[in-house]
Amino acid sequence: MRNEVAEKTSIIVNPFLVHIILILIISFKSTDNIAEGIKWFLISVAISTVPIFIVVLYLVRHNKVDNLFINARAQRDKVYTLSSGLLGIACAVLFFLKAPVILVAVFVAIFIVGLVFACVNRWWKISIHVASLSAAVTALVIIYGLVAAWTILLIPLVAWARVEMEHHSPAQVLAGGMLSSLILLLVFLFFKLI
Repeated sequence: MRNEVAEKTSIIVNPFLVHIILILIISFKSTDNIAEGIKWFLISVAISTVPIFIVVLYLVRHNKVDNLFINARAQRDKVYTLSSGLLGIACAVLFFLKAPVILVAVFVAIFIVGLVFACVNRWWKISIHVASLSAAVTALVIIYGLVAAWTILLIPLVAWARVEMEHHSPAQVLAGGMLSSLILLLVFLFFKLI
């Protein structure tokens, strides 16, 4: 029963979905009208999440990786390389298209997190599930304040799920959450968003 709850939690609160929801919220929060929000959301997701998801799906279907969330550390290198490249392109595109500053800042933070995690992955399997959620929660709390504080409760739930399923150690989920939140805070400070 515990493992089933952990597995469902990991599937529901996965990095792809967390990224899409965060970009959706920020796209609408940072613009004056619905059309602009939709535009920035579609551009952002089209040059980042969708291509990464399609490639990972392709790798799963051709047995190049074990599953959609790539549990084997050695299999993550290709996806880190691809996602770092796409996120770097997304940062440049959003910057040159004059996207809202907060959207650019989030992409810069995600790009840096990806680069750091790619380096860490050479020796240690850090939790992307907890990292993506922690960065998203940090961004939401900065943007919305106490209204978004309840989202903090999701972090220990996902951390527990990843440890319960034996995909990560407590240290790996803690490091993923702390490192991604710290990077996001530093990038937001750099962009003068806090």
